[in-house]
Amino acid sequence: MMANFQGTSEKPRHFDVVKEMHNLFVFFCILLFIEPYVKMCCIVANPGILYLGGHALRAALFLPPILVMVAHAIHQSKQAPSKTAVIIGIFGPAIVLALMGNSIQNEATMTGNLFLANECTVNTEKWEMEKEWQAAVTFHEACVKATLQNRADLGGAPEALTARGSPRSYVSITECGDYESQQRHRPAWQYFQHLEESYGCGGWCEAKQPLWTFDPPELSCSTAAAEVLLNQVDRTVSQVFIYSVCVLCISTILLILMGPTLRSKGLEW
Repeated sequence: MMANFQGTSEKPRHFDVVKEMHNLFVFFCILLFIEPYVKMCCIVANPGILYLGGHALRAALFLPPILVMVAHAIHQSKQAPSKTAVIIGIFGPAIVLALMGNSIQNEATMTGNLFLANECTVNTEKWEMEKEWQAAVTFHEACVKATLQNRADLGGAPEALTARGSPRSYVSITECGDYESQQRHRPAWQYFQHLEESYGCGGWCEAKQPLWTFDPPELSCSTAAAEVLLNQVDRTVSQVFIYSVCVLCISTILLILMGPTLRSKGLEW
């Protein structure tokens, strides 16, 4: 009876690397690109990058996972290693991340230096941002006056808002009734809000009373924006660019060296 049981037992199945190539390759690509991809997602989500044209870069972020899935489909259909799939799945995402990193780095360096320049009227882009700030100031001042007038009409004491200083210091621009509709037409305001709340700045060309926060400004928002672009953004995208270029170089060498070995085993390469 024991002999019959041993005779009917199945032999353990061996893991077939070639047949599982499509799954192994996807796992390898995830390990290879997860860190630079996450870093690039964080950079593109930065309000400063979005304001400077990051919406197109957001669309480009879909390319790396799509290319990896295309490579997966090719491997799955062939049930064997495919040179075309390797080029699409590794070279494709690396090239996309390298180009994105280089593009953002150039834009961040150029814009950061422009924002850091002392001359506000000479610098067109910096002056355009100053005009957006002045528009926010005008809107805020009108809102404060209306708030004081309403308080006076209701029999309140306007001095309650001014006892500790300028009423602008105690009425946030976001409390103004028409703020949401105004902000939709002025995307720079959302950028200003992010800078004030994140870096404690106020004003654009010069440090002034913030509009979105109540704390005294530590520096002008143009300086804060420049420091973010030239330090945080530039450093991160430089790392992504260098990493992607290294992946391209090493992958090219391995692709050349692996060819004869794979062909000697009867695999199409």
